[in-house]
Amino acid sequence: QRLESTFLTGIEQNQQKLLRVCSVYAQDDDDMKDLFQEALIHIWQSMPSFEEKSSLSTWMFRITLNVCLRLQSKQLKKMERFLKMDSIRIAHIAEDPAYAASLDQFEQLLLTLIPRYEVADRAYLTIAFGCTGGRHRSVHVTEQIGARLRAAGYAPNLTHRNLTSPHQESL
Repeated sequence: QRLESTFLTGIEQNQQKLLRVCSVYAQDDDDMKDLFQEALIHIWQSMPSFEEKSSLSTWMFRITLNVCLRLQSKQLKKMERFLKMDSIRIAHIAEDPAYAASLDQFEQLLLTLIPRYEVADRAYLTIAFGCTGGRHRSVHVTEQIGARLRAAGYAPNLTHRNLTSPHQESL
C-alpha cells in the first residue's frame, strides 16, 4: 500500500514533466499518450526497487526518458532495416522515363495552389501520395516533393504511415 501511495503521489506531482519528456519523442498526441502509459507501467513495475538514492521525481524522469529512448532506438533500427532491404527497389524509381517530368508537374501544381490556400487563410493543406505497397514509390516521391517545397520556402510535415508495416504483395 505504501508503494501504491508513493507511486500515485509521484505521478500526480510529476505528470506534466513526464508528459513533456514523452512529447519530445512522440510524433503526435496518441504516440505521446502511448509513451506515457508505457513509462507508467515501467515506473510501477520498478517501484519495489526504488531505493531513494535520488528524488522520486528524478527517478521517474529517468525511467520515462529510458522508455522513450528505447522506443526511439527500436524505430531507428526498423528504419535502417527498411532502408537496407529496400534501397535496391527504391533505386529503380528515378529510372522511369516519366519520373522527372511528373515530379516537376507536381511541384508546379503545388507552388501554384499553396499561395491560393494561404490567401484563403487555410491553416494547413494535406497532400497524400500512395501506391499499392506504400513503402517505395510513394515514400520516395513524398521525400522529393518535400525537399522541393522546403527549397521554395515552405515547411512541409512529412508522415510515412506504412514504413514499418509488413510488406503486402499486390493481388
